[in-house]
Amino acid sequence: MVIKSFAARKVAVGLAACLLSMGAARADVVREAGLGYGLYSGSLQLPVQASPANYWSGFQTIQVKDNFSSLLSQSFAALCVDPYQYSTGTFNTYTTYIKTDLSAFGSKSADIIALYNEAYAGAQTDNRKAAAMQLALWEVAYDDKNLLTGNVQTVAGTNANLKADAQLLLDNLGLYAGPSQYTFNLYTNATYQDYLVAAPVPEPETYAMLLAGLGLPGFIARRRKQKEASA
Repeated sequence: MVIKSFAARKVAVGLAACLLSMGAARADVVREAGLGYGLYSGSLQLPVQASPANYWSGFQTIQVKDNFSSLLSQSFAALCVDPYQYSTGTFNTYTTYIKTDLSAFGSKSADIIALYNEAYAGAQTDNRKAAAMQLALWEVAYDDKNLLTGNVQTVAGTNANLKADAQLLLDNLGLYAGPSQYTFNLYTNATYQDYLVAAPVPEPETYAMLLAGLGLPGFIARRRKQKEASA
């Protein structure tokens, strides 16, 4: 979304109540630090503004500092999961839901997971794909999955490629059932844009290697003790 500091009124969608049941959470300070892959829309209707505008649709780089290492920050590629508010380039306190299962989005969580399974890998390295995924994510998370109606709309002047690619993603959601290929951190703020950061779920082989690596030091220590006892 367009980068400017703006305290917009969030429409009540029940998100706050759902978040309380999501489990592990912490307070971080977060800011938008730059743009990644994506495209400007040309023209798009979003709830943050009464008339269509030229919004950024794509990845943003966010910087995150936690309360325990406030002088250190990490940067992540994030997608906006909140078309009702603007991002800001200044640090603000966010609530971070760690490795969330997206239950905050209720029945929409399955479609969000399907969208990530379908599109996230390609969106990380391509401007059109990133822009289309962002637009589709707004539609899935907070609208009616129809680009011509609702709170998020493509209007005259919207980038034609963006519109076509996003519609294709929405049409194909039902083809990507199954477990999530990603885990998610959700960053929420009452005034500024909310962000979703994804990371691939490790393959079973990776877990096996990790467990083997954790067990190796103990095995070596036991062998050493056995040798010392028999010496």
